[in-house]
Amino acid sequence: MRLIINNVPIRLHIDLCIQERITIYLIE
Repeated sequence: MRLIINNVPIRLHIDLCIQERITIYLIE
């Protein structure tokens, strides 16, 4: 997973990571 800080807010990246973890957790 790449962390792109170029014109991309850190908050957006963190939210996406959290959403992915929640989705994986729900699938399991």
